[in-house]
Amino acid sequence: MALKYRNMRIFGIIAQAFYFTELKLLKTYFLSPRYWPIWFALFTLRLIVFLPTQIGFWIGRLLGRLLYYTNKKRRNIARINIKTCLPELSDEAHNELVYKHFESLGMSLIGIGIGWWKSEATIKKMVEVQGKEHLDKVMREGKSVIFLSAHFNSLETAGRLFASQFSYDVYGVYQANSNPLLDNIIIKNRSKSVAGVISHQDIRQMIYKLKENAIVWYAPDQGYRGKYSEMVDFFGEPAASNTATSRLAKLSKATVMPFFIYQKPDYSGYVLKILPPIENFPTKDPVADTLTYHHILEEAIREAPEQYLWIHRRFKRRPAQYPDLYQDIVLRK
Repeated sequence: MALKYRNMRIFGIIAQAFYFTELKLLKTYFLSPRYWPIWFALFTLRLIVFLPTQIGFWIGRLLGRLLYYTNKKRRNIARINIKTCLPELSDEAHNELVYKHFESLGMSLIGIGIGWWKSEATIKKMVEVQGKEHLDKVMREGKSVIFLSAHFNSLETAGRLFASQFSYDVYGVYQANSNPLLDNIIIKNRSKSVAGVISHQDIRQMIYKLKENAIVWYAPDQGYRGKYSEMVDFFGEPAASNTATSRLAKLSKATVMPFFIYQKPDYSGYVLKILPPIENFPTKDPVADTLTYHHILEEAIREAPEQYLWIHRRFKRRPAQYPDLYQDIVLRK
């Protein structure tokens, strides 16, 4: 009888681990062996989420340390970015910041599971909101909002955290993941916390939702060489940057409000920080507007520099007249 109960309990845990999938998803090639490592990682993450939050974050920091020692390529990218953006720090401080960054990355992986599977009551207790009054005031005035955010490590968790504190309609802008299984799972779980998701290429849909007085969550801080790309300083270093925020704000007449997420230093949860609307935005100069955004982002990064996504090659895709900061790193093709 005890054995039967234990087997039923194990089955119940497995069922909950795959609860977020749809039946039609399980009937596709996503069950082929090539995807088994992802399923195993998701199942392991689901088990970790059962643990108390601080134990989960402790496991996350251990995972981050493992990634630090085993992923030399990303470790070197992070070190180059940090040295470029924070040259005032010593070499010792640079190395320590890289190490802490990987610990934060590991915690963010656990945070994804927290955002997907923790109970609403638990999520509410983990969140501290700063600047709530700024957003409430704008929404009372019947205005639409561009939440101008950035790729901090816990960005994927932010949607669930925000939804636990606010009831406003939010549309998240996303870029498709190259892995189709992860893309399906991520979009499915993001859609639980927001009113909808919009492709980062679909400016028309963003404008449409903004004209409905919704909130569009936008993080245009990564390296970009598409339409509306310009070279704009980021921490004083020229970077291929997306200037579309200026055009988006102009066409929609939306209020632009910076919004960032931080992991609490005591590992008890998260801080959602909403800043007042950016004054005199947009101007007639999209490059100047993007530089304004970068300056705001730089200040936000300095509050918790280990939590920004330094493993991204922010200074890639630059014209030939600029040096390739990553040329000595062997990258997989």
